[in-house]
Amino acid sequence: SNRPENDEHWDSDDPEWVGKASMSRRHRFLTVKDLHWQWFNALVFGIVDEEDGGIGIARALEKVLEMKSAAQHYAEKAGWGGVNGENAGLFFHVFGHNSVNSLHLHILDMDHLGPTYHKLLYKNCPIDAIIKVLHEQIPVEHSRAVLQKVNSTVQSALEAASAAMRLQNSGTIFDVNSAQADSDEVLFLNVSGKPICVERTTLLMAPEGSVLHSLVSTDSSKHSYGVDPHGRIYLEYPAEPFSRILDHLRIIRTQDRCARGIPPAPYGYELQQVLELAKVLDCSSLFAGMNNSLPARWCCGTRRYRP
Repeated sequence: SNRPENDEHWDSDDPEWVGKASMSRRHRFLTVKDLHWQWFNALVFGIVDEEDGGIGIARALEKVLEMKSAAQHYAEKAGWGGVNGENAGLFFHVFGHNSVNSLHLHILDMDHLGPTYHKLLYKNCPIDAIIKVLHEQIPVEHSRAVLQKVNSTVQSALEAASAAMRLQNSGTIFDVNSAQADSDEVLFLNVSGKPICVERTTLLMAPEGSVLHSLVSTDSSKHSYGVDPHGRIYLEYPAEPFSRILDHLRIIRTQDRCARGIPPAPYGYELQQVLELAKVLDCSSLFAGMNNSLPARWCCGTRRYRP
């Protein structure tokens, strides 16, 4: 029950008591024995999932319904009037409007309301409103649980793809020297967000021990690679010069290595990027003799090819 002095002044109009006295002639409180913080206020009912040590929304709803039933049973047995205690007003003060950070359900005699009830009316959240919200949240909780299971499945699939790609890079899944290996197998790469497709035979044109060669060779111990969400090898290199190096490999695959008479990129910064990346990829020998000087067979003024 409330403090005796508050009960005594339940119908007082004195400003000293309005807002402090009991809200009705009979003003009782109902609380719970569970001291977990998920029960400190109606605002957080069901917010802690079962896997985190809480009870979830469905069980929280059961608890609130039990509180309602207990409060109505008390009112009925105490002779407050009404059928099955339905004359009792049951209210929570939601966090932000509460004065005590500990759960308590207000049980009011609605036949004998005092000035404090009207003063604090804005604070009184009916228990049925809390029950309604919890009912509405149960499908959301179920959907969240399903989504968590889906995310877990997707994560497992990604981890499996990553493991498979690591096995592939180490040669456990395929061997380029095996008679069963398809020399024209297409490899899908993700280079700094740019999807790139290249045949394995093209990558084997790169110097042995280089990053490009190791992508499809059995000797990949020198290099390690990440995998993107689609299972493609992810390489953190500038995409444009990387593509130019691959184009260079595609061309020399169809002709003699020394037959190509033009640089892999236009004169200047773009060519320098290609040469620098080739060094990083251990492919500098592909461009032996090339540097950032003006190629003799290119015209500086118009950058048109001059035979």
